[in-house]
Amino acid sequence: MSFTIKSRVVQMETGRGVAGLDVEAFDADVIQDDFLGAGKTDAGGACTIAVRTGWLQLDRPDVYLVVETAQGRVLASTRGAFLRDVTKDVSIEVPISCYRLVEAGVMSRKDLPPELASVDVPKAMRELTLDPGAGGDALLGEIRRDLAGSATVLALLRSYMDSLQGSADNLAPTFQKLARLFQAGRDLPTMEGHHYGIAIGLRLSAEKHPFSQLDNIVGLLWSSILANESPWVGKSFRRGDEATLRSLVGGQAADQRPPFLGINHFVSLPWHPGNNISFAALTFWLNLVDAPASEQQAFGYQRNGGNFTAGPAPSVYADTPRQVFSLNYRWPSLGNRPPLSWLIDELVQISDGLFLGQLLFASKRLLGRFDATLPAPAYAYQHMGYFALWDERWNAEARRLFPFLNVPVTAPGLLRDGGKVEVGASRREIMLDDQPPATCDDRVFAEVRADLAKQETVLHLLRDYSDRLQAGLDNSSPLFLRLQEMFNRAAPVDGLRGFHRGALVSWHSAGLLDLFAKNTLNLVWKGFAARLSTWTGKTFEPISSERLLEITDGFEKGDLPTMWGANTQALRTMKEREVGELMKLARIWTEPASNVESVNFGYDVKNFFFVAHPGTSVNRACAGKRIYQFNYRWPKLRTIPPDCFCLDEMVKLADGLYLGQLMYATDWSKPYDPRQSPDVYRYGMFGYFLLMNEDWHQLRLQLGFDLDNV
Repeated sequence: MSFTIKSRVVQMETGRGVAGLDVEAFDADVIQDDFLGAGKTDAGGACTIAVRTGWLQLDRPDVYLVVETAQGRVLASTRGAFLRDVTKDVSIEVPISCYRLVEAGVMSRKDLPPELASVDVPKAMRELTLDPGAGGDALLGEIRRDLAGSATVLALLRSYMDSLQGSADNLAPTFQKLARLFQAGRDLPTMEGHHYGIAIGLRLSAEKHPFSQLDNIVGLLWSSILANESPWVGKSFRRGDEATLRSLVGGQAADQRPPFLGINHFVSLPWHPGNNISFAALTFWLNLVDAPASEQQAFGYQRNGGNFTAGPAPSVYADTPRQVFSLNYRWPSLGNRPPLSWLIDELVQISDGLFLGQLLFASKRLLGRFDATLPAPAYAYQHMGYFALWDERWNAEARRLFPFLNVPVTAPGLLRDGGKVEVGASRREIMLDDQPPATCDDRVFAEVRADLAKQETVLHLLRDYSDRLQAGLDNSSPLFLRLQEMFNRAAPVDGLRGFHRGALVSWHSAGLLDLFAKNTLNLVWKGFAARLSTWTGKTFEPISSERLLEITDGFEKGDLPTMWGANTQALRTMKEREVGELMKLARIWTEPASNVESVNFGYDVKNFFFVAHPGTSVNRACAGKRIYQFNYRWPKLRTIPPDCFCLDEMVKLADGLYLGQLMYATDWSKPYDPRQSPDVYRYGMFGYFLLMNEDWHQLRLQLGFDLDNV
């Protein structure tokens, strides 16, 4: 058997071909995929692969493509949407996000379309701000190359943390890079307020001995058990008053007293045994106390402890002869127990608002009282690892990289402008359809208007409806009629582009799930499903007419303005990652997000793809209503049940705010055919959701509206 695969690799957002990429074709099998052939894209992004299978080939191949750079970096794979049982020539278009092409060095950032160039990882988060006299040796050059492959400086530290996972080497190359980075860091004159933090890597000592590359039992245990569920989550600093400082440091001269006081913060994570055991042990041994309720709400940690004084001072470690910001736990009056009473932390700045620290434990005179007048060598401080701290500018990125920190979605730095959102007249009014369907009910709409008059904005009203619906199980609540009326009256959607945040208003049970008029879907959602949600919203990107024809089996030709849609998922926490693994087991077509998308919008993958364009509602309650339809039903989308029976419908409530209804076929016995009347499939309305732009999202965070899906 022989056939030809004609492929074209294009920029997803522009449709332009991408030259010079390697394309490999495979046959998707259960145990091991078979290689079919390879080629390289020409100036127009085209690549032709001639496939000749041997006479022993018993099955017809399920064809998919993998696209890579010349250096072997995978940019795209169509395995999630392979072509089944291919026996004749086929054409496959592979769209790749411009962001991914830029990150891979295939495309220059200056060549991005204007609407994409405006979205980027902030420059300050991608730059090291080191001491001007740090020099430019080979090791710093290697660090900068590492940074070029990371989304941000904090992501670089995350990669260094990961590289030490399971390592028993006290002198690992990563420790050498961190040492060089610490030496090159800037002096830090002051430190105030709350700072989240992570331990990058621990070790027994930095001293070289015959077993130094094998005996780092501390680092091995830490990285294997606690690194990703650490109870320690940061520190806070405040300027101390003269009387307090004098009482803590005794007779030290006033000009040598550290001017700041600090404390550490600790979190307990449900269902994380390593975290829970160590949290309990630290609470007992360090006498941790409950954090004030305001701190628990703002920052997510539960307990405080481990006091220290802080301020600029010379390093006590012989191998870092420089000025540092010293955190001293050793003063007896602080009340710290060993090993904390043997510890001095030291900090330098490596990027704006981002600080690298080293852990130094005394190894001599451990039983005597700390004497600050003795020279540092008298205590023989040993280097036992590195940690990082950062201010609120990095909190959103930290929430992405370190889910175990339990950073609330409303923590400082995540709310724009401190959470203040302007509420104008446009946010208090529903944008109306000039041709509403005949099913509209003036009486119900009067009730909606009366409800809206009591609220600050349309979003406040939807939050109120959501809270009331999810507090009960009434599947026939009058609030569903009001939501339906809002949907019927709202303006049609001209089109959507880019990423929109998502929020659930309420599920609604229909079909067989409508048992005894009880909203069983809301019951299941509140009971456990909400805690497993990874959904954050949807993206809308251009789709070429060729690809549209391919996806829809030639039915849709692009006569309507059509977009390629995807649902976005965040896979950070342990539960989210487990859900991600289940998606893999279900063979759900999934594509990774680019660094720009992940950093700016907080999602990690895209899946549950759909075709979006204007249409007419399939809901009898709004028959003839002009809507924007998201069609998951095309077989080549490879969407799993029940979503493969879904047609989302969306209308525009206000600029940047959209109300959607979830329409699922309740007759699963008939294969999808868009030429059939929707009545054949008996679509039921299973709930309402929202999509919104960033301005509405900020208001949503301020309201605390459906934070399960943030």
